[in-house]
Amino acid sequence: MQQRSIPQIAIELLADFGSTVLSHGAWKFFFDQATRRRVLNQFENILAIKSLERYLKMYVVIGDDGCVITAGHLTCRVQRN
Repeated sequence: MQQRSIPQIAIELLADFGSTVLSHGAWKFFFDQATRRRVLNQFENILAIKSLERYLKMYVVIGDDGCVITAGHLTCRVQRN
């Protein structure tokens, strides 16, 4: 499944490496500076890094049942409580 031009592999990277915040009863996954560095250090191939960079400023909201509720591109900072 692809939402808002975000491929499944990018959503899986978010779920594996991303930071999380509880938002309205669902989990919001996003890349902050530390997790961006961690993802880029995992891939040694320059072409892989170039293709991933465009997906590092996005978020995905996943419900308690593991289903993707929505995904999108970040336009402002994520508010943490």
